[in-house]
Formats: sequence, structure tokens, C-alpha cells
Amino acid sequence: MTQAQGRDRIRQAAQAAGPQGPRRGGRARLLGAVLLTAAVFAGGTACSGSGGSDDAKGSGKGSTAAKAEVFGPKGYRGLGPGTTKDAAMGTGALQTASLSALTGCALFSYQDGPAPDPAVIAAETAATTKSKETREAADKAKTEADAKRPGAGASAQEYADDAKRSADVAKLMAASTGAIADELKLMATRDKAFETTGGAKFGTDGRLKQLIAPPKARTAEGIGAGSTEDELKKAYPKVAPIEGGYTLPVEGSSEWESVFVTEGGKVTAMSLFSNAVKCV
Repeated sequence: MTQAQGRDRIRQAAQAAGPQGPRRGGRARLLGAVLLTAAVFAGGTACSGSGGSDDAKGSGKGSTAAKAEVFGPKGYRGLGPGTTKDAAMGTGALQTASLSALTGCALFSYQDGPAPDPAVIAAETAATTKSKETREAADKAKTEADAKRPGAGASAQEYADDAKRSADVAKLMAASTGAIADELKLMATRDKAFETTGGAKFGTDGRLKQLIAPPKARTAEGIGAGSTEDELKKAYPKVAPIEGGYTLPVEGSSEWESVFVTEGGKVTAMSLFSNAVKCV
């Protein structure tokens, strides 16, 4: 199994977790991530500011909305569609250290967001290293086993030896698959936390993949975490329902959309999402 095949295995596992096409659900779009263990989070994301807080109730164009920074289709804090990671680092809007050591998209917090957790980084580094090492071991064993395949007229012992090598390869492949699954679990945990705090996610080509609003941000129409679905629909009559929320295409772009994740009739998070930038 080559490195590319290893990445394909991650992609296939992600696809098995749910639809990944252009109509996938709001939470999948918001996370833009590999949610193999989505069932663990069946409880969903807690509504930031729900339960009657003043910030959550300020979903109209009142004083709370006036104080909040505006998050919209053009972006937030100088970041938006078309921003590259290098350019973003020069704006001062983001922390310069990535939140994660996992492969794929690079995640960065806003300057006033959480700093990278050394314990999390260490766990992710260990998982990534294990995944790489087990994949390479499986690749090597398979290559060697293939080179020693017995031909026609081989002895019974040669066939027995081949069977043992095949069994060894299967064990190594299982270990590699398990290591990948561990990575996916860490990705799910990481992305759930990222949804809550907000930040920027950049694809493997350095382009912005996703911009997630922090909890207190509001759109120009006053929509944000805690706004009701009715308020969302009133502010944006053209929003289309998707699994887990609503989507609104960014005017003039076939690549970008605004995504509003909802739960219990309220917006829990929102982001700008590109369907063209990839994490693998």
C-alpha cells in the first residue's frame, strides 16, 4: 500500500461516514472534516449563548449586533474567499501556530481564540507517526510477500510459507487501518472543538478552505449563534435546508457558500465554506 493509497483509505473511511457531495449536511460542511466517529457526538454541539443569554437574544439589529464584529460572505477580520495561508499570517488576525499536528488541512485560531494545547499536539503527533509507521511496515511486507509468490509446481512448504507471509501482511494491514481510525477519531474531536471556537482552515494547497465564525460574531443582518431558524429565514429568504442546517450560496461564486448549522431550532455555528479546496 503506497502513501497515496493510505490517503485513499482515509478518504474512503470518511465517505463511509456520510455523504460528501455538494448537498452534504450543514455540520459536515462546517467541520469540513472526517467524522468517522460522528455517533460519539450524537448529542450535537451545545448552542453557544442559548438558554436566554443577552448575546444569544441579540439576533436582530439591536445593540448586541452593533457591537459584534460582522461575519459575512466577504469574510471576517480581513480573511475571506481567496485568502492564502501566507497572506493570512500577515494580517495578524490569526495565531501563527497551528492548532493541530494531524495531516490534511491546517487549522488556526483567531488571535483571541485558544492557543494550541501541547498535550493535544503530542497525542496527534504520536498518532500520525504510528499511522505512518504501520502503513510503511504493511507496504514493505506486502512488497516482499508479492516478490516471493510461489509459481506453478512449487512445493507444499513454499505454499505454506506464502500463506504465512500473507497472514503477516493481513495483520500489518489491520494495524495500519486501526492507526488510521485513531487518527480519524482525533480529527473528529479536533474539528468539534474548532467549530465551537472558530478560526481558519487552509487546504493542502495553502488556500482558505473554511472560515468559522467565533461564537459572538454576527452577520450584518444580526444572525449568529443563538438566532432562531425563523430569524435566519427572515434575514435570508433564499437559504436552502440541508441536513443539520442551512446553506446560502455566496453571490458571484460557484465555489463558496455560507453554512448555518442549527440544532433545536437555533443556529449553533456558521461558516464560509469552499467546496473546491481539498484537505487531502
